[in-house]
Amino acid sequence: MKITPTTKALESIKAFLPNDHLIGKIIELCNLHPVEKSWYRWTDHLGNFLQIHNNKKIVSFAQDPLGYEAIITDVYFKAAPSKLSQISNWAFISFGKDQTNAYNTLYAWFLGRDNRLRFCSFYNGTWLKNEPPLISGINTLRPVLKNLNVKKYRQADILHIKGPVAMNITRSWATEWPPKKELIDKMCHCNEALAEVVKGMI
Repeated sequence: MKITPTTKALESIKAFLPNDHLIGKIIELCNLHPVEKSWYRWTDHLGNFLQIHNNKKIVSFAQDPLGYEAIITDVYFKAAPSKLSQISNWAFISFGKDQTNAYNTLYAWFLGRDNRLRFCSFYNGTWLKNEPPLISGINTLRPVLKNLNVKKYRQADILHIKGPVAMNITRSWATEWPPKKELIDKMCHCNEALAEVVKGMI
């Protein structure tokens, strides 16, 4: 295997955090790259960073390092959710309500067959611009990706999820994609309107 700055930096992380089995997966699936060949700071080059501190605490934050999107390498970055659906084999779907208490918000993380994680959100009747998955933060990605190996589907009791729209989570599922009919039925029972949004992606 060719040794690149990214693979070398990942090996350093594994040595520094031998018990953290998710951080390397997050870096790989979010297509992060080390900043200035450093193993403790990573970016998706779209304004989001992940940083590993000497005390082994890991944080993520948004900051615009370049100010433009000219170096995007994902050809599906601005694709419609229905297209992301077509190229994916796993998803994490969260239903929620906004600060007005309206049940009108949906988050979807898709794992593509190319092993890249993608994130999109639906709010108040509209699909918003796709965002790099690191926008949801390290503390959201950890519980989301703990469900990567789910068979069929599983309800995930995750209440604290961050995204571009402030929302309170009401229900989340990790599922093989496309989802089984029985899961769609459960989604309909939870919130018929948001379940229709999910069906529109399939």
